[in-house]
Amino acid sequence: MINCSLFAKNLESIDSSFKAGDPPAIVIADTSKLVAAMEATDAYYVNTAKIKFHAEQLAKDRFELPLITIRAGKIVWIEGFHQITPAEAADLPLIPIQSVSSLVPQLIQLVGAPAGRQAQAVAKAKQLYDFAACAGFAIN
Repeated sequence: MINCSLFAKNLESIDSSFKAGDPPAIVIADTSKLVAAMEATDAYYVNTAKIKFHAEQLAKDRFELPLITIRAGKIVWIEGFHQITPAEAADLPLIPIQSVSSLVPQLIQLVGAPAGRQAQAVAKAKQLYDFAACAGFAIN
């Protein structure tokens, strides 16, 4: 199993879209949708050293969840571009991402499993990933 870690447990000081009292949450995302969202953003850039680092971590069964928010109906990456490429290269069909509870429905709509299949995606992700370090966070 791949051991997951959070980028941060307290998010409100990281970005203005994260409000005090809005608990962090994990969304199981479709890898291909995340790649498309990543490539569609103007902020996309490649840092081969970071990609290599995250590929090495993934080879050791470690994965830091990308931290994502939404603005104007589009995904905004706070941290995590470089985790996506190694996950895609490893043929992982699902990637857990971190955000806040209030954004879960929008994130599922933008990058979640196809309609009606999110519960199946969560069940499958729990077979691929160990969320012990994320205890107390809702997995959607």
